Amino acid sequence: PPPPEPEPEPEDHTAWIISGVVVGVWFVLSYAGYYYYVNYYSKRDWAAEYKAYIARKKHAQRMKEYFKKEKEVKEKVSLIDAFKREQNRRKVLRWAKVNMGALRDRLRRGPPRVAPAPGGGLPRRPPAKLALPY
Repeated sequence: PPPPEPEPEPEDHTAWIISGVVVGVWFVLSYAGYYYYVNYYSKRDWAAEYKAYIARKKHAQRMKEYFKKEKEVKEKVSLIDAFKREQNRRKVLRWAKVNMGALRDRLRRGPPRVAPAPGGGLPRRPPAKLALPY
């Protein structure tokens, strides 16, 4: 018997498959772009969007200036507060120097030499203890 004929090599369709995929993807993307353009992009109101953009920029600029002024005002207020605190501290120190100095002199002299009046007079409040920051 004659030897069987060898089966023919199957055709290679890889190139057709790849080219079909490329053309299909191109069609799908083209249609998606056309759909987006027709339904969304072409219907946008460019003038309104530009006006909104300008309004946002102006608002940002105004807010920047506002915050800058607010910062300057806060700095001035803090300087004024620091000045007032310093003035109050000096006033307290002057008061303490005068009043505590007189108290120290009285204590240094000792008890009065003359007998106190009967009844001892009115009871006196003890001197206040100062809470100085140092």
